[in-house]
Amino acid sequence: MERAGRRWRAVLTAGAVVPCCAALTAAGAGRRPGLAGVLAGLLDGAVSTVRLTDGWLVAGGAVVALLGVAMVALALVPGRLREGSGARLLPGADAALDRRGFGALLRDATLRVPGIARARVRVRGRRAVVRAVLVFGDPAEARAALTAELRALRDRLGLVRPPRLVIRIAPA
Repeated sequence: MERAGRRWRAVLTAGAVVPCCAALTAAGAGRRPGLAGVLAGLLDGAVSTVRLTDGWLVAGGAVVALLGVAMVALALVPGRLREGSGARLLPGADAALDRRGFGALLRDATLRVPGIARARVRVRGRRAVVRAVLVFGDPAEARAALTAELRALRDRLGLVRPPRLVIRIAPA
């Protein structure tokens, strides 16, 4: 799972938990502002009879605290954001290719096309931008050959979510 997906889940969970905690705190203090008043009204009988030293309350608080620590740890772990996952060819085997390696493969394939002298490749997220300098030959033929070469390489690697190729050819 990528970092962005975990971040939004954590934000939504915090957005749901914080008002409930505020309502319970306000109910315990005897105040009834806004949403806290509504929740306190629903929990009025239960909150007034609970002591803070009850065993189930302490155990519940410990579980919630551990879940909070786990959520913060998961939100801070970057995950495999810089890697492209490979297709599972064998059960139990997992392969990944980082962006820098994928960019180097694309650059090498670009330089194998006739007429291309220099190439720069930048792989970001779901897109790979290839900038090539054409020194001789027809630009249309070079673009067609380069597109075919790079698509074949991308498909041969078997990535689960292959990046979109953006090809820019400039004359020397």
